[in-house]
Amino acid sequence: MTEPIILGYGKNSVSLLYSDSSDTADLQNSNIKFTLKIYYPSIIINDRDLPQRQQNVLEVIKIKNNGFCHPNIICFDNGYLINPNENDYNQLLSIIYQYDKNINGHPILYGLLTEYIPGNTINELIIHQSYPNLIYKLLDNMLSALYFLHTNGIVHNNINGDNVIFNDEDNKFVLIDFSNAIYFFDTNIYSSEMLNFKQLLERDIYHLGLLAYKLGTGLSFPYRNKEIRKDEYLIYPMDRKIGYFIDLLILEYNRPISEIYKIWNYKKIHIIS
Repeated sequence: MTEPIILGYGKNSVSLLYSDSSDTADLQNSNIKFTLKIYYPSIIINDRDLPQRQQNVLEVIKIKNNGFCHPNIICFDNGYLINPNENDYNQLLSIIYQYDKNINGHPILYGLLTEYIPGNTINELIIHQSYPNLIYKLLDNMLSALYFLHTNGIVHNNINGDNVIFNDEDNKFVLIDFSNAIYFFDTNIYSSEMLNFKQLLERDIYHLGLLAYKLGTGLSFPYRNKEIRKDEYLIYPMDRKIGYFIDLLILEYNRPISEIYKIWNYKKIHIIS
């Protein structure tokens, strides 16, 4: 393994970038790039089924898409047990220790190999400005991803501004981080999660609406204390047709993704016209 570049520390794992050049300055000239996501040992200790649940979700996504990557879902290999040589193991352990201070002894390391996606997360994009011109692309890309996932019994369960990247090379949004994803037919998921699966599906849709609003305005959604009627659409500082559809996601999130996706494919013709 070459010297990795730390992409970031997350709640459950650290993401490392490997390439044919370990020099950050030469990263753009590197031909081979991939990301290794390593789970913190303390997370695995408290949730030993996490690697298996993660692998089950990834296998289903591959099988359901005939072995190909969905254009708006990060492309990955299966989760696996990391078994590096001693030097590389110690290097990985020292990187993890910067965040996970509860490491004892020589823990087994579990990781996930994914493609490297150049670009910025939505939270990174909106630090300095909003992007109302990208809302259409976000909705079109993410609804396609959610339609694929939900109709195949998978809930992402963690849609937020850190888990959607705008790939500025391919001009598209990509959904990443399936650490909390759940496959409905997985025997390893908890019974409580299975009972709440419909609510988790709805939450995916709801949070996509919040994310679209945030991308277009740079602000969090203006929650109201009173109950909002379905016909009481909010006023958005953006295209009115787009605003109405964001309302649909936020206020009527209990609709199934198949119905929402059908409405989107009909309305987007009028939005871009």
